[in-house]
Amino acid sequence: MGIIFELTSAQEAEAKQWLEEHACPARELMEKKRRIPALGEQVRFVFIPTFLGIIAVVECACGAHHLLTDLSDL
Repeated sequence: MGIIFELTSAQEAEAKQWLEEHACPARELMEKKRRIPALGEQVRFVFIPTFLGIIAVVECACGAHHLLTDLSDL
């Protein structure tokens, strides 16, 4: 048994936009050296279940993060 977390279409679009606009020094270094991490971990999605709802966050390899869940939706 497992739990499945999914992004809404609005959250998915917001994540794509943030990743395109985010000036990531780690990504620039990967492009410059033409190397990516062994597992390809350039971004990660974090889901935090709470009593009010699920908070979704996208994190970049450089450590920057962006909150995808609007707190008014909780």
